[in-house]
Amino acid sequence: LAFCVWLWNLRISYPDEEIYLAFIDISSCFRWPRICPDLIGAFGFVIGQIYFAANAMVFGSVVSASTWEPFRRAIAALATGLYDTAGLVEKHAKLLSLVKWVRSVDGSVRFARATACGLNPGVFDSDGKRKPTPHWIYVDDNLLADILSGMRKTLAAAVEAIFTVLGRPKTDLRKCAVALDKWEKLVVSYRLVLLGLEFNTRLMTVGILRDNEQYLINVSSQFRAMMKRTKLRLLPDSPDRDVREVRFAARQTARKVHRCKQTFTICATLREELAFITALLDD
Repeated sequence: LAFCVWLWNLRISYPDEEIYLAFIDISSCFRWPRICPDLIGAFGFVIGQIYFAANAMVFGSVVSASTWEPFRRAIAALATGLYDTAGLVEKHAKLLSLVKWVRSVDGSVRFARATACGLNPGVFDSDGKRKPTPHWIYVDDNLLADILSGMRKTLAAAVEAIFTVLGRPKTDLRKCAVALDKWEKLVVSYRLVLLGLEFNTRLMTVGILRDNEQYLINVSSQFRAMMKRTKLRLLPDSPDRDVREVRFAARQTARKVHRCKQTFTICATLREELAFITALLDD
């Protein structure tokens, strides 16, 4: 919601300019907080016959998110403060050159209007100075929105903040803190899918992807009906028919959750990790 509020205020201050969207993925964010050596055994895990000692937080732990939280907040605050820092765009020019841009504004494009109010006055302060672009980090995704003249500064500030908090790139010792595989595929545009939702800053809309909308409607309606049936309270004197129907609905909903045949697109790195785990189990 806070990200949407920022988009609304951008449109208030820039009614006739393209508002661009982008995101930066922080590579394996939960792996950056380190574990005290005394606790390595508690966070280790076994795959097949091999025990893996974890020296960093692992995905799935109940404390990983809270341990990552100080890093996330530090990166967001630092990136916001670096917005007007001179020289950052030139410093990270090599990375910025990999980003693709959609620039197709012409005279026929019409932008949705946003009205200022006491809560949403725009992105300029009382002295007429532009406010720095905030960084909304959801787990490992940094959501960004700015006009063309500010987006390069926003991206450079985000990269500098990530490298300052998590370390400069040194791939012979550790992974780059910025997920370069996703960075190279980044397309900065007025319309972008962020966190599974499609944002459009020309129409000022947020919606579910059209390809998934009908599937979600069909599956969710059937699923909800069975879930509702499983909540029927059974008593010692409940009819056998009700007992059979509730048990059948419970089995079906469990299968839909745990044995779903729906396929999903996975990135190359996740595919490699799954192949590695499969090889260990088959050994």
